[in-house]
Amino acid sequence: MKNFEDIATVWNHQKTHEVPNASKVIADAKVIGKKIIRQITIQIATLVATVVVISYIVISIDFKSVWTYVGSGIILFTILAFVGIRFYQSQQMRRIDFLQAPTEVIGQLETYYRFQHLVATKVMFGYFIGLNLGMLLYFIEVMKPMPLWAIVVFLIICFGWMIFSYFVIGKKQKQKEYANTEAMIKGLKQLEEELK
Repeated sequence: MKNFEDIATVWNHQKTHEVPNASKVIADAKVIGKKIIRQITIQIATLVATVVVISYIVISIDFKSVWTYVGSGIILFTILAFVGIRFYQSQQMRRIDFLQAPTEVIGQLETYYRFQHLVATKVMFGYFIGLNLGMLLYFIEVMKPMPLWAIVVFLIICFGWMIFSYFVIGKKQKQKEYANTEAMIKGLKQLEEELK
């Protein structure tokens, strides 16, 4: 009888391991997915509005230098290419069916995460270079009539902002997007483990 009492004592002192509520995990993942899509949609809308404004400027002003048009073209191409990539990302997230088996959803989320990493590193660097090159060419004619001190101040402010945006704001946004995707993957992996 001593053995049975020992086993009962050990059993009673075991930590209870909570099985995650599947519907809550899926609902949380859906909420995060919608949040990601909403953030990307806002970014796309802002970039499209930027394209409209830049296009209006280029059409409205009679620039004399071909470099101004080349710079504007590089800026517009860079922004539109980035819009296309971000649109593709939002479509990737929209296509994930959270009602599938956790293994399937995790696979799709990991594919999304890898592409998200590519966008946050290589694509963003190309975006940064494209915008800065385009602005540099655009500013050749625009700044010609300005005094040297004003050109220097303007360039420091403009390119300083671009560097701050890329290395500080962009880094925070990247970490936030990674954290959201990682949270979905982690929750679904825990659910998958518990269901095995």
